[in-house]
Amino acid sequence: MMQQAYADAAVGNIDGFFAAIAADVVVTEPAFLPYGGRYVGVDAFKGLLGEIAKYLDLGSAKVDALVADGDTVVACLRANTVRDGSEVRLMERAVVRHEKIVSLDIYVQQMGSMAARQ
Repeated sequence: MMQQAYADAAVGNIDGFFAAIAADVVVTEPAFLPYGGRYVGVDAFKGLLGEIAKYLDLGSAKVDALVADGDTVVACLRANTVRDGSEVRLMERAVVRHEKIVSLDIYVQQMGSMAARQ
């Protein structure tokens, strides 16, 4: 299910991606990011993606690995910054229930130029 969600996102199939997301999804971004915080619900998640797109080229995102254990899936990802194309590496910890992602916790390993003032 997670593989399909990421595959849909990679080809711009936003409806396919959001079909895997629970209506009351909770997404938590690190507080140190410009868009850090807790977002609840699909509409909030969509708004968050708009904010992220100001910093990361979402079209450049690649999944390096997916690791699943029960209802938890960890994705190792990388994407390029909008500012200068430097690479950002991150991980997403998803909890899946009833074939829907109910929560996403984001961990950023390397920020590239995202840390620089815009």
